[in-house]
Amino acid sequence: MVMMMTIVMIIYSDNSSNKRVDVVVVVVVVVVVVVVVVVVVVVVVVVVVVVVVIIIIMKLFSSASFYM
Repeated sequence: MVMMMTIVMIIYSDNSSNKRVDVVVVVVVVVVVVVVVVVVVVVVVVVVVVVVVIIIIMKLFSSASFYM
């Protein structure tokens, strides 16, 4: 992530680069950031769901063992 930012900075500091290259770089960085955010959100949601399911199963098992 930091490396990408430095690369972007280097490209931006290079004044001889085309505007088209800048646009492509911006689009690529935005796409990468969006993908990273989506992946993080998905991972968080999966972890929360797993934890909730585990808690429910434990509650069911504890209540079942309690009734037995």
